[in-house]
Amino acid sequence: MKSAAAFVIFLTVPTFAASPASPTAKPAATTPAKPSAKPAAKTATVKPRPKTTAPKTIAPPSIAHGNAMFLASLCSAGKQKVTLKAQALGTRFFLEEPSGVTVYAFDGNGYQKENFFKGLSLDQAVKRYRAR
Repeated sequence: MKSAAAFVIFLTVPTFAASPASPTAKPAATTPAKPSAKPAAKTATVKPRPKTTAPKTIAPPSIAHGNAMFLASLCSAGKQKVTLKAQALGTRFFLEEPSGVTVYAFDGNGYQKENFFKGLSLDQAVKRYRAR
């Protein structure tokens, strides 16, 4: 982890007073700096983060090739973070994303897309199927 440090830099720029008689400017008279009664500013210190335990992993020990390709495409090959919710109910699988909920039905071999509910949440879509 890189640590951050704060630096304050003071620059003294001489001012030039141009006189109408002289085409070149000369440095203006400056007074010496008075010692400050205030103590010097403290530099910022970075506090170390407390150690936390790593969250439990949720990834399965194996994954089918089709599922892996689907997840990779969702994430734009790792360039975009994706958050979604999913739930199974009987022979149906619900997948919620920001645009709505896709419902898949099990056909004996796998799940086939059955319906899409635009703008609904996962709970709302599941309620529609529980009412059937």
